[in-house]
Amino acid sequence: MKRYFTLLLLIISTHLFSQTYSITGIVTTTNNKPLPDASVFIQDTKIGTSSLPDGTFTINEVIAGNYTIICSFLGYQTIKKQISINKNINIDFELLDSSLMADEIVISSLAAQANTPVAQSNLNMAQIKQNNMAADIPFQLELTPSVVSSSENGTGIGYTNLRIRGTDMSRINVCVNGIPLNDSESQGVFWVNMPDFTSSVDNIQIQRGVGTSTNGAGAFGANLHFNTRKIQEKPYFRAESTIGSFKTFKRSFAVGTGLLNNHFSFDFRYSKLNSDGWVKRGFSNHNSLFASLNYLDKKNILKLILIKGEEHTGITWWGVPDYMMETDRRYNPSGKKTDSLGNVSFYDNESDNYWQDHYQLHYTHSFSSKWNIISALHYTKGRGYYEVYQNEVDDWGSANAFSDYGLPNAVVNDSVYTASDMINRKSMDNHFYGLTLSTNYKNERSIFTLGTAWNQYLGDHFGTIEWSSLSQFIPQNYQWYTNTGNKIDYMIYSKLNYQLFENFYAFIDFQYRYIDYSIDGIDDDLAPLSFKKQWHFINPKAGVTYNFNKYNKLYLSYARANREPTRSDITANAKDESSKIPSSETLNDVELGFNRKKDNIYTE
Repeated sequence: MKRYFTLLLLIISTHLFSQTYSITGIVTTTNNKPLPDASVFIQDTKIGTSSLPDGTFTINEVIAGNYTIICSFLGYQTIKKQISINKNINIDFELLDSSLMADEIVISSLAAQANTPVAQSNLNMAQIKQNNMAADIPFQLELTPSVVSSSENGTGIGYTNLRIRGTDMSRINVCVNGIPLNDSESQGVFWVNMPDFTSSVDNIQIQRGVGTSTNGAGAFGANLHFNTRKIQEKPYFRAESTIGSFKTFKRSFAVGTGLLNNHFSFDFRYSKLNSDGWVKRGFSNHNSLFASLNYLDKKNILKLILIKGEEHTGITWWGVPDYMMETDRRYNPSGKKTDSLGNVSFYDNESDNYWQDHYQLHYTHSFSSKWNIISALHYTKGRGYYEVYQNEVDDWGSANAFSDYGLPNAVVNDSVYTASDMINRKSMDNHFYGLTLSTNYKNERSIFTLGTAWNQYLGDHFGTIEWSSLSQFIPQNYQWYTNTGNKIDYMIYSKLNYQLFENFYAFIDFQYRYIDYSIDGIDDDLAPLSFKKQWHFINPKAGVTYNFNKYNKLYLSYARANREPTRSDITANAKDESSKIPSSETLNDVELGFNRKKDNIYTE
């Protein structure tokens, strides 16, 4: 026993007191351009990282010894170097073209470059994996600058939210592989619809402020760009499980074929996530799936991507009433039922349910080492509902009247009933589809992009009565309201990053955006809806960047963004005859920033 104890102490002391060192460097192509997202790792270990947008990388806590370090990126020849570590070292890699096209199908036309004068943070796959436990995306990003996250059920799962510089989700544009994710009408993003999505994400760029031109209705105060996993050369299998408080349990597995016949690959991931939530009845029951079928050769990349999300979440958005804070901080008023004797219970299916399926077809063609075209077709199908229990008379004394649903009063044995307990569903069924296209030109001093996008959204909103204490007086499958939104969004943009002289860069970005939006039908309060309007927006951006050295950068920029009203703003005003159509919003953003980055220290 003493011998085993001595051995344990030796292992612990070796780990704690061994001197460790760091490996830094930069990955470039043959024309000395930085290569982001290249894989850099130590052979026969799990130690590694990915290069940042400026091509730099850092591997920390390496114990002294002799190693083989490997640098690879699809479309380039892999390089191996023998190194001896007894101090901090710097090692650079210059990757040569291979017989395959580099996997640049990600949003290169939308993402900010390293010298673009915008406030930005970039997370590579290693950083994403480190934060990807069981919580949703807002909590995975909360340690990045200016991001504040919140959770309705208290566990970071289910309905979560984030703000960037105080900007809410309806003003933060989110793109997945360049395809807009924001709901066209509410202009928000509901992360609960994409559980465990980051398990299939390769890198994330956060742009604070107006940022660069991008696709989507929420492009206003910040941008989030997600790029799904790039094509893998080697086959793999991965299974993961996470257990947490309040019966939180995440299970996922992923498998990939690697390159088959040097041209084809297939990737697949499935995840399931459950939690009881901290707030009572704030449960989460989520499933997600990611699949990608890929083809590539010297000049072309073709990707067919499927992203599926399914969520069933206990409603917790009412919050905890102030009068319950001292006695039960986990109290949830949602689904409260009170019978004729005053007994209180809770409806067990007070829930939000949604299915969201994304289909993306991406094609990239390289005409030369300087010029390529990136295109995509996309379709998103969304459907779901939330179900609530309505008492005949609520806690504020308001009656759940039949007249509120366009129904006559119920008469039973000469007694007239004007209200009843009910279970209601408010549902959505929507389609979102479109195309994006950009051409990109790069040379030694400039990067020029000309792009366009066209999207259409069709959204049906309707409400049904699922049950009533006087159901015999309500028609089966009765809908008390239905309305449809139809929105067309078109944009064209051009942007130029240009090196004026050594270490000094200029940026110009110009976007025109057109929106045609109409709403027709009856709203949930039986008010008629009839709305149609077009908007034309001009969004210019310009700035300069000066690099003192590879660690320090100063930038100055101006950007202008315009945003149409949301559906809720429009419908609220449409019912008030004295009100006009709400005005669009305009943001003028002037930025002066200084960045310092060295090893693991980043200052902005």
